[in-house]
Amino acid sequence: TSSSSSSSSSSSSSVQATTAAAARLLRRTEIMSGLTLFEGLLDDDLKNDTTYAVQKPSSDEGSSSSSSSSSKPPPSLHDEIVRFVDAMLELGRRGKLPGRTYTKPPPKWVGNKQSREMLQFGVYTNANRVQWAPVIALPPLLRRVSDLLVEKGVVGKGERLDTCCVNVYGVGHWLPPHVDNPSFARPFVTVSLESEQSAVFGEVLTGDNGHWAGGHRVFMPIGSALRVTGEAGGPRVKHAVESPSSRRISL
Repeated sequence: TSSSSSSSSSSSSSVQATTAAAARLLRRTEIMSGLTLFEGLLDDDLKNDTTYAVQKPSSDEGSSSSSSSSSKPPPSLHDEIVRFVDAMLELGRRGKLPGRTYTKPPPKWVGNKQSREMLQFGVYTNANRVQWAPVIALPPLLRRVSDLLVEKGVVGKGERLDTCCVNVYGVGHWLPPHVDNPSFARPFVTVSLESEQSAVFGEVLTGDNGHWAGGHRVFMPIGSALRVTGEAGGPRVKHAVESPSSRRISL
């Protein structure tokens, strides 16, 4: 489309003002160099947004209750994502997802609850190494999250995220200290769903089985986004996921 320079300038100013206002809605906390927590990312819902609607398989039960469900308020974006993740997990467990989109915890780690179930969109990693394998591209609902990260000022337009690893932690699951693969440009962002849990960042982390000491402990509320870049993104600073007290999903 084309427009005059004056209208273009006005539109640009309006977009900048809107973006700045949206960013102010988030509670921002600087934790350490390169580590910033944004709260309130998922406060918006999908009430008037059909662009990213999730297509769900039809069923007899769904068709028989369609008239009554239409009067119910739409789910929050948080709940919509959780429903989507659970549906994809069920498909993955049954071997119905293409390629390596779904990954279950390796048997050798199941006993001590290291690791978690994963859904990987846009890229596949194995033991923190990027490998070629077919996976589903970033789905519409997660593109909505990527858009929100830009709209809310968590990342810049040139930093728009195009891959996502969905981690599903059960009670007691954990990850040891590690640095995310340097093949991924910084920043990376973690969006937390279902429960507020913690991770620890530091150069020297001690402990085991999901209980860590040293560094900075970060509590990530439901619907928050943790931006990680610079010093916090490695290679000297590592991070570890502590054992959750209840189920947690991270994007």
